[in-house]
Amino acid sequence: MSSPLDDQPSDPHLADPAPTTTPPTRAATRRTALAGAAGAGAILALTGLAAGPRPARLGDVHGDAELAAALRPHLGGHRHVSAVVSDGGQQRFAGFGADETTEFEIGSVTKTFTGALLMDAVDRGDVSLETTVAEILGERAAGSEASDVTLAEIASQSSGLPRLPLTRVLASLPINFLRKDPYSGSSVDGVIDAALDASLSDRGEYAYSNLGVAFLGQLLATQTGVSWQELLRSRLLDPLGMTSTRAPFRLDEIGTDAPRGHGRSGLSAGAWTMHGYGPAGGIRSTGHDMALYLASMQDGSNPGSAGLEPLVERGEDSAVGIVWSLRTTDAGESLVQHNGMTGGFAAFCGFNQDSGRGVVLMTDSALSPDELGAGILDGSVSL
Repeated sequence: MSSPLDDQPSDPHLADPAPTTTPPTRAATRRTALAGAAGAGAILALTGLAAGPRPARLGDVHGDAELAAALRPHLGGHRHVSAVVSDGGQQRFAGFGADETTEFEIGSVTKTFTGALLMDAVDRGDVSLETTVAEILGERAAGSEASDVTLAEIASQSSGLPRLPLTRVLASLPINFLRKDPYSGSSVDGVIDAALDASLSDRGEYAYSNLGVAFLGQLLATQTGVSWQELLRSRLLDPLGMTSTRAPFRLDEIGTDAPRGHGRSGLSAGAWTMHGYGPAGGIRSTGHDMALYLASMQDGSNPGSAGLEPLVERGEDSAVGIVWSLRTTDAGESLVQHNGMTGGFAAFCGFNQDSGRGVVLMTDSALSPDELGAGILDGSVSL
């Protein structure tokens, strides 16, 4: 969502990537590659202008001081940051005002978890990638343009579904000005109905859709007979040992002492629970847990690692697999990545399949860490 939520420019329903210090040509290439995450930024872009900027200062260093020193020049404007870097099978953690247990909203990086749940369901025989919407919803899908859309099309952002329903965009505008959750009031049935009512556009071509991945999560829940949150816990988080990761559905489930993020203006932002759109951006996690998630994607123990074959081209040297964005560098290395942004947080997760370098970046400011994350993966940022 690029009300920040995605892998496009950093979405808060989707924001443009953060300024880069790399050469213009390379930066332009990277911006194109990252442009797939867009879920939340568009709405944030409108609301971020409402107040002037406030100065931010990085918090005290936790963890690897050498890694923190290398990251610091790239984190202007940020406050609390959690970073995990893997290289040669070894992981290092560095935090600014955050330790490995500090919680962040990860925005559209959540979509990769929903993609992993899809691949897990395929492995169990619950569905196939060619299962259609109508095969899951039956008569409920009758007459819908989306009735014959496959799960693979939805997961690869090529279903033709819009990024968000117009009604959701319009309803969220005043909420965004109040710096609160723009998905407030949405429901599981509301997401399903919105997808079934939508007109498809350019089906078969890449077009980032928060509605699509939210719909995918709710389709999996319908097929298995349990909620997406329950699937997430039982089939992914528990097996991976991610005990501090959660996807609260309501504000009262978050807790009054949970970390709060900051918008681009520097003002405090309300927590996002995403409600029915949770599968597209509702997860909150920690450096410790995201280190486990990154490692599981790299060693193949995560079901999502089976979904990294390119399904839809996104442009020169870039494609989409099952949710993850795939990019080939000028040196021929294969990168796997996704970003995310909510009203007050931003995140990046990815790895280089050839060098073995991987990174997770989480910040409590709606400022994209994409350029830094991509630079670490392709080696243009030295650590």
